[in-house]
Amino acid sequence: MEDRSGSVLAIALTFLILTYITVGLRCYVRIFMVKGFGIDDYCMVVTLCFFTGYLVSQIGGALHGTGVRREKLTDEQAQTALHFWFFCEIFYTLSTCMLKIAVGFFLLRITVVQMHIWLIRFIMVVSAIVGVAYTSVVIFQCKPVSFWWDLNPNHHGTCLSATLVMNFTFVVSGLNAFADWMFAILPVLIVKDLHMKKRMKVIVASVIALAAVGSTATIIRLPYTTSLKGYKGDFLYRTTDFAIWSTVEVGLGITAGSIATLRPLMKQALEITRSASALPWSKPSLNSGPLQSGTQLGTLKPSIKKSITITTSRARRESASSDEEIILGRSQPSEAWQQQQGLPGYVTSTVLDEREKRQISEKSRQHKTERERRGSPGGASDSTLDSKSTGKAAKVHERF
Repeated sequence: MEDRSGSVLAIALTFLILTYITVGLRCYVRIFMVKGFGIDDYCMVVTLCFFTGYLVSQIGGALHGTGVRREKLTDEQAQTALHFWFFCEIFYTLSTCMLKIAVGFFLLRITVVQMHIWLIRFIMVVSAIVGVAYTSVVIFQCKPVSFWWDLNPNHHGTCLSATLVMNFTFVVSGLNAFADWMFAILPVLIVKDLHMKKRMKVIVASVIALAAVGSTATIIRLPYTTSLKGYKGDFLYRTTDFAIWSTVEVGLGITAGSIATLRPLMKQALEITRSASALPWSKPSLNSGPLQSGTQLGTLKPSIKKSITITTSRARRESASSDEEIILGRSQPSEAWQQQQGLPGYVTSTVLDEREKRQISEKSRQHKTERERRGSPGGASDSTLDSKSTGKAAKVHERF
């Protein structure tokens, strides 16, 4: 295939749309639902800005010759495409650096073990240092800087060895893959000690670990790093796979890192779905008028349990802004565990079925009537009542 610019363009447009949707939803959840827009969210927005610059540069390069063989391009087209490629390298490095920092701050929000905290901070610092160093190498690898994309044979300049730049790229890619896999393992260690059901732990850990799926693209991209050796000649066509997998790496990382924060939105959507498909007795009929809880409870079948215990927590509502509660979605503590721990702020109330109340009241009246008929102590017997009305009855009473 002589022209692969269409593949480069399609991948770039796909992740441009996907990342803006996921980051936009993340901002909506943090600002309007959780009301806790934190430093990790700011870092992710900055990452999206750098990635947008990368995608714009890649789209521009694809329109001018990226993915096309050199003999199919004019000198002007090739030089313009190389110019865009140069800016792609810069924005790619900045994007990967900020992505690691954003994911690191996200994990710091929910990490309590000191060793995990120091490990996350170490990865963030190393990512920042490597990112700044690699960006500097990319920008100043040629002197003058424009000599990297300049194809005019009359212009002269010097550049760093292409092998040196390629080996440095190998090192940076390896560190990125290591950081991604560490960020994939840490959520499992963080979640395993929480008071949650095993199934919920697996789900939460898997969702948070999505932020590391970009490491797969990083590993796949590694073999194509050798295509960077020599930026003249058929460079634009030779580095097509490297450019595509670079886009996939950062795009997947941003998308997965944002999806990991959307649990409150997913939970709300699930509740709306359940409400739409609620049980028949929870829906008002056309002739029933407004819903009334007592009427609805009275129509329940006898097989329904007679009491419902509802436990709410004032303390939980007050700590709704806690990311450990909102993001991880800790399950509600059981009543026994609450009493054992002596947690304040929990209110327990019991709602009884109206049918059971009526049955208890009816049994009480029947029992009282039977006692009155038998003349049991404490009740008004027939003989006592008759003694007040007739004297004959009084004499009968005296005989007994």
